[in-house]
Amino acid sequence: MDMRGIANQKHDGPAEADEEPVCNGRTIPEAGGPNSGGDVYGLWIHRRVRGEEARTELIESVWKLWLTWDPLFMIDRHAEAFRGLRLLFLDCGKDDEFYLELGARAFVKKLRAMGIAHEYEEFEDGHMSISYRMDRSLPKLSHALAR
Repeated sequence: MDMRGIANQKHDGPAEADEEPVCNGRTIPEAGGPNSGGDVYGLWIHRRVRGEEARTELIESVWKLWLTWDPLFMIDRHAEAFRGLRLLFLDCGKDDEFYLELGARAFVKKLRAMGIAHEYEEFEDGHMSISYRMDRSLPKLSHALAR
């Protein structure tokens, strides 16, 4: 299902277990961003509800700000800062429940194209209960900080 399908999905009760990733993928970004105009609780709510069906509409001003903070766009603006890092380590599960491996792959592809040093690992797991991966990342972080 593409994002348009997710955005226009009808909600008439609690989410089933297999709908949870859809709900998370839909509601996390809807929960907000930095407030610039006095919206409730300092958050933007990106969803507008009409009648019994919830539909997510693209609010251009909000989308533009989200893109400003999108890592794929930030690389261009901050390339020298990325090049100056002692370590840029990314890892991601191949079966991430939120499909974050797709974003990570796009990010890494752009890093490579721009010649920015990094380390990237994909592992056989998802997004949850992956603290065992710290034995890969923490030694790298410790070494980088000690330099």
